[in-house]
Amino acid sequence: MQKEKGVVHINPEGNQVFNYAVNYRCNNNCVMCINNQPDLRDEISFDEIKKRFSTLDKNINYCFITGGEPTLRKDFIEMMEFLRNNFKGKIHLLTNARMFYYDDFFKKFDNLNINDKINFGIPLYGHNKDVFESISRSPGSFKQSVKGTKRLLEKGYNVEIRTIIHKLNYKHLTKVGKFILKEFPQVMHLFFGTMEFTGNGLKNKDILFVSYDKIKPYVQKTADLLEAKIEFTFNQFPLCKLSKKYWKYADHCTIVPEEHIYLKICENCRVKDKCSGIWKSYFLKGKKQEFSAVR
Repeated sequence: MQKEKGVVHINPEGNQVFNYAVNYRCNNNCVMCINNQPDLRDEISFDEIKKRFSTLDKNINYCFITGGEPTLRKDFIEMMEFLRNNFKGKIHLLTNARMFYYDDFFKKFDNLNINDKINFGIPLYGHNKDVFESISRSPGSFKQSVKGTKRLLEKGYNVEIRTIIHKLNYKHLTKVGKFILKEFPQVMHLFFGTMEFTGNGLKNKDILFVSYDKIKPYVQKTADLLEAKIEFTFNQFPLCKLSKKYWKYADHCTIVPEEHIYLKICENCRVKDKCSGIWKSYFLKGKKQEFSAVR
């Protein structure tokens, strides 16, 4: 198997960002996971990680550490210490936060004194145990993830909460917003994203797919709740599927030609240059006729 080399892309602000999956093991089995691919199970060695960062372009100032679940690496603390000392930029760690539930693990991590160098991206699948664990498919994951997230926030770490919208949770989005305001008021940002159908998401597309038209009222009601209370964005949400009032919350994120698409009708749209386009995989179930040009 070819080892993970990471991917460098340019974000909307023009910065180079290095995305690096340091493992593919996970303690959840999320119904929509994009990385749950059986042929990607080999663990990347710590030596390989050090070698990759030693050859990284010195102009790269942002690194996304992903998985799998990075905190499951036996050398996770050692790896983060290496990054603290050898990568000059900002680290964004995508984690389900479950390992931070454990006292010893959290203490070892906190002792790295890495607060000013790291941001966390932590998923919140639902507002309660039943919804959350119907998606994570891992008993006990709601309790551990919530406590782990609270610990990080209480210690002053920067945390972004990420919720991927699909059929199993879209009707609960406002409840998710209320839960965050109550339990995680210190978060720096909320990220609401639409689904890419790959990995488990592709396998389970029939139970996950929901159209933008059905999502729209729940997304906009959630925006009304959160407005002026907390920073949030909608990721990969075409502007023609939001009322104009809510366009300011749509993130004009990085366009990846292999994953995103503009339709022929989009050529005549006056806000195309501000729109994120559509996931190509949306059309495994969705129809092109759903979309229209903004005049």
